[in-house]
Order: sequence, then structure tokens, then C-alpha cells
Amino acid sequence: EFVRKLKHQNVRLRVFAFEPEYHDGRDAALAQSIRTFHLNNPTFSIIALMGNIHASQTPFQVGGKQIVTTGTLLKDLNPTSVFIAYVKGTVWVCMPDCGIHEVRSEWGASEKAGFVDEAPWPGYSKSYVLSSITASPPAVDALPN
Repeated sequence: EFVRKLKHQNVRLRVFAFEPEYHDGRDAALAQSIRTFHLNNPTFSIIALMGNIHASQTPFQVGGKQIVTTGTLLKDLNPTSVFIAYVKGTVWVCMPDCGIHEVRSEWGASEKAGFVDEAPWPGYSKSYVLSSITASPPAVDALPN
């Protein structure tokens, strides 16, 4: 709604979805979508909303496997990566079953909500602390049959 109001005020702004179909390498596909938008719109600043691991500018080790993250693949564009921290809440993820899961974090628990000039892992410029988060189930589940 906020974006809609800005557009009515003639603010030069675009919203684009960058989750493409992919067969292998989700982070590479995300990075390519963002890079393509950047190449076609070189005067725009881009704010890309994605999960913390994808946003990292350092490859991640998960379960003995290295993930070359979207942030790593876009490092040449000089991005600012913000780690989103939270104290508690719920997320909709597949870990291992898909659905709403409760999550809790000790990192950032002593901070008040807002920007913090540090992050719990390398690969981020800073963090933004939220007091809580709430799961957002996939929109496709809400579509009528």
C-alpha cells in the first residue's frame, strides 16, 4: 500500500518479482534476475527482499554443503546486505516438513528494534532487529480451486 501511495505521488519506483523458475542453483537464478533488472534499469537503486542466507555476501556452509549465495554472486554491484534479526516468532519454511514453525534467536535479543552496525556472521554490512516475526504462508495456498 505504501508503494502504491508513493507511485501516486509520482515517485519513480518499480516493484519486480525476481524468483525465476530454476532447475539447479536457486541463488544463481535469483542473482541473474536481479542483475538483468539492474542492466535494464541502471539508474535505479535496488532493494531486494530475500532470506538471510541468500543475502549474505559470503558463501554459507549448510549441512556440509557450500552455498554460493545470491549476495556473493552480486558482490561486483557493491550491495549492502542487511541481516534481519528477531527475538522470536514464526516462519513458513520447509525444515524438514513444510509449514509454520516457531523460531527463536538469542542474537539481537538485547538490542532495541532498529539498525545495528554489526551482524552475527560475516557477509553482512549491518543488521536490523525486529522484536518478533510472523509466518506468511504461500499465497498459492489461498487461491480458489
